[in-house]
Amino acid sequence: MILQSMLAVSQMVLKVGLLLAGLKDSALKKRLKERDFVVLIKTKDRKTAKYFVLKGGRLLSKLSGNRVPDVVIEWKDASAILKVVKNTSLPAITDAFSNALTSGDLTLEVQLEPAVWFAETMKEMMAVFASIGPKRCAR
Repeated sequence: MILQSMLAVSQMVLKVGLLLAGLKDSALKKRLKERDFVVLIKTKDRKTAKYFVLKGGRLLSKLSGNRVPDVVIEWKDASAILKVVKNTSLPAITDAFSNALTSGDLTLEVQLEPAVWFAETMKEMMAVFASIGPKRCAR
């Protein structure tokens, strides 16, 4: 239940972030339409899983998928996720994420080229936010 709620919030934040950044920056909007991308987030027991699909510049979510995901994020359980998301600063989140990877609470499976594309896209999105500032994003 906790994980499902967290996945719903994550989807909303990512969707709003992509929408705002795409509206403010035409190059990023074009980049988001370059390729489709699938992320699967799940727990090891597979009781909870959700697919996030970036398709044609839009973010969709599904309970099942018909293609191999570009990135699979597998958490040991909901408590492992809480250790990461309870942090409020980016450095603390980064440290908690690294700790989850090294302790085995989190595993990642990636197809390298699509994962690099997605990481670069997220970096561009964050640069758009940094350039316009939080007050201007709300307009």
